[in-house]
Amino acid sequence: MRGYRTFDNTATNIPWLALLTEIEEDLIDQLFNSSEKRLARTLLLLARYGKQGKPARALPKISQETLAEMIGTMRSRVNFFLNKFKKLGFIEYDVSSRSRSTARC
Repeated sequence: MRGYRTFDNTATNIPWLALLTEIEEDLIDQLFNSSEKRLARTLLLLARYGKQGKPARALPKISQETLAEMIGTMRSRVNFFLNKFKKLGFIEYDVSSRSRSTARC
C-alpha cells in the first residue's frame, strides 16, 4: 500500500504522529484559509517545497478539476487563481489542452 494505514496497527510508510499532524494541518487549512491560500499550499506540496532535496521545477500534469476537488472549491476559482499567480510571476502556467495544465513554481 502507498503510505496508507490499516486498522491492525501496522504502519506502511508514515508514522502515526506524522499522519495525524498532516490530517490536522489539512483540517485547519480547510477551515481557516481561503481557497487561494489552499491552492498555493497544494501547489507547494505538489512541488515538494520545503522537503529534503530540491523542489520539483515542473509539477505533474493535473487538471483544474482535480485541483478544485483537492482544495474544496470550483474549477473556475482555480483557473482565476492560477492566472493570478502567473501574472504575479509565482508560477509559469501553460495550458496544453482544455483540462490539463503544467505549472512551474
